[in-house]
Amino acid sequence: MQQKEAQNQTIGILVWLLIAYLAWDFVRPHDIFPPLKYARVSLLLTLVLAFPIFNKIIENSLVAEKIIARILIFFVLCYLSLLWAYNQGYWRACFRGSIFIVLIEFLGLAVLADSKNRLIFIIKSLIIFHVFVALYGIINYGRGPGSFLTDENDLALALNSIFPLAYFLSFDRSASRFTRWFFMLSAA
Repeated sequence: MQQKEAQNQTIGILVWLLIAYLAWDFVRPHDIFPPLKYARVSLLLTLVLAFPIFNKIIENSLVAEKIIARILIFFVLCYLSLLWAYNQGYWRACFRGSIFIVLIEFLGLAVLADSKNRLIFIIKSLIIFHVFVALYGIINYGRGPGSFLTDENDLALALNSIFPLAYFLSFDRSASRFTRWFFMLSAA
């Protein structure tokens, strides 16, 4: 039992890989520097993360958890929508993209953020990514680095969704003064 608690206090390689996936998805370095598109980092990270996430779900009997059961039901319902899809090729592309996002980001966060230490680390990483995205948006007249963030409204939505996390972390008394000021400035 103590070994499991000590293991949950460390960040772990899977959480670092999840952070890399989130960085690749939000910061979008391959849209900023186009030759990186050929590296297929998103696909590699998805393949590397998918099996350990499913293994952890099965190993810990997490399928009975409500959130994971609902995510799996969501997959089934999305797949069933193929029956009335007008353009099945477009449907497959959207379904594949949605599955990767839901599988790695949502399910990965639900499974890998299993301790306070890991959850805070993931939240702080997301705030840092969004600070970069915000600065990039300011420099580029309201357009983000790529994909859905190139739209001004989607960029604003992404930044507004991370604002409460930065704001409330700025009041964390256990953090250093520099860290609290960083989060306060991030929220501003």
